[in-house]
Amino acid sequence: MRKWHKEQILEVLGTMKEAQKAGLYADCQDGALALIDFIDSVVGEETRTALLLEEYCQLLFQAHNGEINAKLLRQHLYRVENSVKTELKITKYKVLFLPYYDNTWESMKSLYLAFSEDPLFETEIVIIPIQRNTNEGIKYVWDDYLTPAGIPNTHFDVYDFEVDRPDIVFYNQPYDGVNIPKFYSSNVRKYTDCMVYVPYSVKPVNAQAMQYQNAYTELEAIQRCDLFIAQSKAFYDHYLKGTPLAKKALIHGHPKLDSLYFAKTKNEYIHYDDWAEAIGERRVILLNTHYSYMIEGVEAHPGVKGLIDNVMNNEELFLIWRPHPQAFLMKMSPQMQAMIQFAEKHKRMLIDRSPSMTSGYMYADCLISLFPSTVVMDALFLDLPVFVLGREDLKRASNYQKENQFYLAVAHEDFNQTIPDQTEQLEIRMAYIENSIIHPLNVFLTEIRNGKDSKELDRARFRCEQFPNPNGTVAKEILKAIKNKVEGGTM
Repeated sequence: MRKWHKEQILEVLGTMKEAQKAGLYADCQDGALALIDFIDSVVGEETRTALLLEEYCQLLFQAHNGEINAKLLRQHLYRVENSVKTELKITKYKVLFLPYYDNTWESMKSLYLAFSEDPLFETEIVIIPIQRNTNEGIKYVWDDYLTPAGIPNTHFDVYDFEVDRPDIVFYNQPYDGVNIPKFYSSNVRKYTDCMVYVPYSVKPVNAQAMQYQNAYTELEAIQRCDLFIAQSKAFYDHYLKGTPLAKKALIHGHPKLDSLYFAKTKNEYIHYDDWAEAIGERRVILLNTHYSYMIEGVEAHPGVKGLIDNVMNNEELFLIWRPHPQAFLMKMSPQMQAMIQFAEKHKRMLIDRSPSMTSGYMYADCLISLFPSTVVMDALFLDLPVFVLGREDLKRASNYQKENQFYLAVAHEDFNQTIPDQTEQLEIRMAYIENSIIHPLNVFLTEIRNGKDSKELDRARFRCEQFPNPNGTVAKEILKAIKNKVEGGTM
């Protein structure tokens, strides 16, 4: 029996009480017979509650004939209600997962597996469509990427919140403005007692502009949650402590890292033979570029071309370029489009358009990423050397180097150099690019070529601070915490 079933039974009993007061005994009998059938179908036959309801029907007949008074009838209905509360135990809780893009499923995958294997829970997945600005205009984007992977899921048009009434809903899409109304957090709220927000990615703490950091916690859909999956104590201390979300936080790590852990230790990722053949014995650089850096009207970061030039000139290097999938739905800048076309044709470069970035990590010896990007945290968890390109949002650059563990764990542009204004002479701007971007990048790539790793100890310290339960047990810990709340009656 599910919690919703029990609530429905108690609701019908409440209606029967009112009908009984009004002397509508025929309606009371209809309600009792319907409850008997419902309880038999959900729990099984010959429950004490069903027997009491059968006795209640007999008493209704006697009351109708004036053989007993209303008080006796009322007392018996209370006995039925108490039996429902004590005998009919909740044996199953319905858990709904609402992922969207295929590359966001990994933030829920280990949770889904953990809850599916526990007999207390019944699970279901609904992939939700989201609105995106594409070359064809604004439209909803949706793809069933789970069925081919052997994971059953329900089409979003078929799923009915009012019928299902899930006990727990895991969601990772915090922007209601791009959802269809059915999946607005305000609508989901109507049909469940427990909304669990799982950030779709692992966030660098205090390392990005406030416009990005505010979105970690302050969106209305996030504030509406009952439980917030916090990736670390450091994240909790910086963003949640002292806020309404603090008492909702479960600090057990980010479930996406379970998938990365098992990919690395158990080879649980998609292997590509053509990639392996093209790579050979070369050192592999994985390049990440978010779509916001690639769209028309945005000047390409010079470090991307610097990287391509370096790989082109070094036979022992191989480039896997992973543009954000959304970039291919939008109009790219001519510069980015030209570089992608070049990489597609080069024998030591490939464009990764696979469903998940995990395979790219597994083939890589390092990551180079335009920043801000949460992808960097995945690479640091996997102990990959990282170089971040970009510093436009760093207003305290020199302090970041000294105070922020994130910037100690990664290689980056030279933050000590002042960014020249666009009004500066071309020679000054070109000198800045060469000295502050290309030179540090080339130093990093030389280390990769030579198998050196000057950031190894800094990364180790960072991982200890930022990634609790790094051994693939994040989902199990979250399951344990939620199960304790369920069984303890606090949820």
